[in-house]
Amino acid sequence: MVRSMTGFGRAEGSQGELHVTVEARSVNNRFLAVKTRLPSRFAGADAVVEDVVRKAVERGSVDVSVRVAGKARHPRLSIDTQLARTYLREIERLVAETHVEGALDLHALLQLPGVVNLEESNEAADDEIAMLRDTVRQAMVALVALRAAEGARLATELRTILDRVRKLLEAIGARAAQVPLEAKARLTKRVEKLLSGSTVSLDAGTLERESALIADRSDVTEELARLASHIDAFEAALANDGSVGRTLDFVVQEMGRETNTIGSKTQDLALGRDVIALKAELERVREQVQNIE
Repeated sequence: MVRSMTGFGRAEGSQGELHVTVEARSVNNRFLAVKTRLPSRFAGADAVVEDVVRKAVERGSVDVSVRVAGKARHPRLSIDTQLARTYLREIERLVAETHVEGALDLHALLQLPGVVNLEESNEAADDEIAMLRDTVRQAMVALVALRAAEGARLATELRTILDRVRKLLEAIGARAAQVPLEAKARLTKRVEKLLSGSTVSLDAGTLERESALIADRSDVTEELARLASHIDAFEAALANDGSVGRTLDFVVQEMGRETNTIGSKTQDLALGRDVIALKAELERVREQVQNIE
């Protein structure tokens, strides 16, 4: 099943009091390009996010945005022992100078400014990274599902266009078979007109050779056969799983080359109109293929 390169996925996850929201968006790109927008808490997790994305999709420009709410559950407690010793030293000196009796217990010491510090960690813990990875994976599952649904729609539209292309090839083939016969008839009539009233007779062998040359120059049988083969290859690729966008793009280019060759060989107005219509349909195919992963 083909997949579009356009999609969106959203997921939420929690770890303790920490809550994250992940949104993933993708658009067309010849290759896979991953962009991440992470809060400071997950500043070092770009590689984690990119790894999840690369395992989910093969082509497209994917933008992953992460928002954080709540508090981390890993506060860091620190005691400034040097400051505590300074407090004790100064208090002891004050007692010695003032002869004021009294004792400073541990509880009172810990209450002094700056001795005890409680800081929120700026780095995500391992379980928070694991939660982020799982949430990104869920967002990518949603994104891939949307890309698959859009890809199914594109495949249906492409098959409809290819049906029109096949009908045009049938019309071109039927008309191309008549062109040499009509060209021979016109040549015969022109020669007979030129020779009318003269003693020169029309050489049948020469006429046949000239007619054969005209037919050979305008023969598009091989081009039509290759076009039909390219259509079969295109439809076979549409039925495959995985990334087929590059293959489809290559096949469309080959179809365009064959169509241009047909156009250069024919001087017939009816054939010319069909070739123009064929080019228009192939351009529609090319535009849609640019959206396929």
